[in-house]
Amino acid sequence: LKFQQNLRITYEEWNLSISPLQIICGFAALHILADGKCKEKLSDLISKALFGEIKPLGRTIHEILDELCINHLKSKGAVRIYFEENHLLAFDDELIEMVEKYYGTKYQKKSLDSEGRPKNGVVQTMCFQVNPNGQTLVNKMNKNIEEATRGNVKYVVRRDLPPKQQTRFTLVTSFDSTFYWKPSGRTMEVKIFFYDTYQKISHMRSAIKGYRCDGFLRTYLTRSGTRVVELDSEIECCKMYLFQPKKPFSKNFLESLNSKKLQYYIDQMKLERKSVIIPRFSINSPVGLRSVFASCNPLCHFIFKQKHPQFPYPCIARIFSPDKAEFGTIYGKVAQKYFGPFHIYPLWDYYHKTKMA
Repeated sequence: LKFQQNLRITYEEWNLSISPLQIICGFAALHILADGKCKEKLSDLISKALFGEIKPLGRTIHEILDELCINHLKSKGAVRIYFEENHLLAFDDELIEMVEKYYGTKYQKKSLDSEGRPKNGVVQTMCFQVNPNGQTLVNKMNKNIEEATRGNVKYVVRRDLPPKQQTRFTLVTSFDSTFYWKPSGRTMEVKIFFYDTYQKISHMRSAIKGYRCDGFLRTYLTRSGTRVVELDSEIECCKMYLFQPKKPFSKNFLESLNSKKLQYYIDQMKLERKSVIIPRFSINSPVGLRSVFASCNPLCHFIFKQKHPQFPYPCIARIFSPDKAEFGTIYGKVAQKYFGPFHIYPLWDYYHKTKMA
């Protein structure tokens, strides 16, 4: 068991890369379409994730996210919401316009459908009854995201997590997090060893390509002996921070790392002449976030929140509930009044992929 714990997961499909801000953007888009307690729960989660505390959110939250994302995220990410096809009901134009304003892809030319709505907009309709095993739907959603990201992000929806015939709506977000390194000195391509364990055992290593840079870099050495290195990007104001441990990475160090500590490390950095080798790698890891957010039992979360794995984030399992998910407001208050209990739209899954290279 100890030997297995020391192994590094080296297979590309086993590594994980996510964009927390893009995930929050997806929930914020749902927040516009939600009603009742679902809207309250999403508001609490977004507030806690962004500000560290739960406070009332209004229209300003979308303006705040828009300001955070406008410089870089808007051109790199995509948000899509697929509702089941319904020829008897029409979307609320005001809500659709608001979702498109804050979470639409800015650069795309807006072609309109017969009802005057964007064909490639954030909110779209899909017939989930057309394909029993869901693979045709997976292909269609993946194609839409690929077009929305201009071919930069592919295969966002996993084939082993397809929508079923009882699906009412799904949420998909993607983000291209490719880092375009701007070296501060002379660089050269080198071959380096990658070890399957933290110990340098010769028969458990493989050769991979990397880039060596000799130049001036901003660095900081933490008390635990971990060196933090700042890399510049060709994209203005975009940085990457690498952690170089001198001993096996401590689980406690990773768990205790937060935005305040990272900001402290950044503030303490000094320009030093260093030689660094950056391995060439890529991470393509589509995930289904339902297993993360729907597994929470609200009552247990309230009683045992100090021990709950999602603590201190509020529970939003309600948005996946076939009895409690209040997203029918997308069809307007009048339709919600007439359809009553049948006007419940539980989220089937939240598909997300961040491409990292």
